[in-house]
Amino acid sequence: MQKRRNSWSSRGKELFLKAILLLSAVTLSVIFPSGESAAAVPKIAAGYDHAVAIQSDGSLWTWGANSLGQIGDGTTSNRLSPYRIDVGAEWSDIAAGKFYTLAVRSDGTLWAWGANNYGQLGDGTIVNRFAPVQIGTDADWAAVSAGTVHSLALKTNGTLWAWGRNVSGQIGDGTKTDRYAPVPIGTAAEWIAIAAGTSHSLAIRSDGTLWAWGANDLGQLGDGTTIQHSVPVHVGTETDWASIDGGDKYTLAIKTDGSLWAWGYDRSFVPYGSVPNLPGRPYRRTQATRWASRPTGPSGQRAKIRAASWGTERPCIVSLPFRSVRGRNGRLLPQGRTIPWLSLLMVGSGHGEAMSMAS
Repeated sequence: MQKRRNSWSSRGKELFLKAILLLSAVTLSVIFPSGESAAAVPKIAAGYDHAVAIQSDGSLWTWGANSLGQIGDGTTSNRLSPYRIDVGAEWSDIAAGKFYTLAVRSDGTLWAWGANNYGQLGDGTIVNRFAPVQIGTDADWAAVSAGTVHSLALKTNGTLWAWGRNVSGQIGDGTKTDRYAPVPIGTAAEWIAIAAGTSHSLAIRSDGTLWAWGANDLGQLGDGTTIQHSVPVHVGTETDWASIDGGDKYTLAIKTDGSLWAWGYDRSFVPYGSVPNLPGRPYRRTQATRWASRPTGPSGQRAKIRAASWGTERPCIVSLPFRSVRGRNGRLLPQGRTIPWLSLLMVGSGHGEAMSMAS
């Protein structure tokens, strides 16, 4: 037991430090040329090894690894500080997958760049892109979410779209065929929030119901089974879901009362002595009710909840009023009072990195 505790101490500190170093340009020093403060940066997203942010003026910035063009600067050179993408354009939403990036401009157009081996960019090809390319000609995109190699998006009319890898049915179109361009998922036009896990997908409708599809080998869909679903299935009967996100074979969600729920593979979040899997249905992690998550959906209608989030394997949970951060195995790390800038942080989702961000 002592050996495991020491292992977490070392690994946990390493992961937490990675997240903070990745965000140093936003939270610890003024790197943006505009001089905008950390608290003013409204959106950030973490991919496997790169990060993306939108400043309050609508400018888009990226930094980190760039081996497959995920930075979007036309090169494969890593960027150790934020680099502005497409000077003059204004952006409204972003998502970072494994080696690729999605973004929506303020004019409603959809753009993507980086790795494209499964069509995750949505441009109709499987060719990597080293600079932003427009996806189709539609100008009514509202929100995006990136999994490992599949993508989800919402339009302003509330319809749900998906593309990319589909080996587990994570696209949701009733097939297991990879899609190289956005395809509509069903006919419903009332979706308000989306989240792409490694190989599963999640969404919330305007009536507060929760839906899931894709891989389900460890109960990550939350429907009480381990059966894959290639179309959205209703999870439970509750109508008070507010925010969702997906990791590697697990899901976390927050209800409108601020309660935190989880299901799926629990290798990274269980307290010592607990079983490695959460129940295959939503399970309330704690009786606390001050958990929060960033707004999702076309206009952030679902409450201004600010963010409980996680990487593909290691959850990073912020408890309001930002007095603690929970990492692997649910252990507190470190106490917020020892890092005063934590009060400025909002959690953002990443793939392999626990990521925190200014609010």
